Amino acid sequence: MKNHRSRIKAIAKKEFLHIIYDKRSLVIILAMPLLMLILFGFALNMEINNIDIAVVDFDHSTLSDNLIDEFAGSKFFNTFHYTGKMDAL
Repeated sequence: MKNHRSRIKAIAKKEFLHIIYDKRSLVIILAMPLLMLILFGFALNMEINNIDIAVVDFDHSTLSDNLIDEFAGSKFFNTFHYTGKMDAL
């Protein structure tokens, strides 16, 4: 087991020295993650918009109307009232 550790340690040391002395490898190791961070930071948008939800209101109370109005007033949800049969859902 000690022989495997010494081999891994020797390979890691060789690769570390290779990266330090080869300027292209050093630039790639430092620049690529930074470039990816910048690109993905502008490209990714984790905000979810325009989710369609159907509303079936059996209660018809002011509380349920207020809840439906909250969903309808949000930019994230597109609400529509479902008036058909429940079996069709």
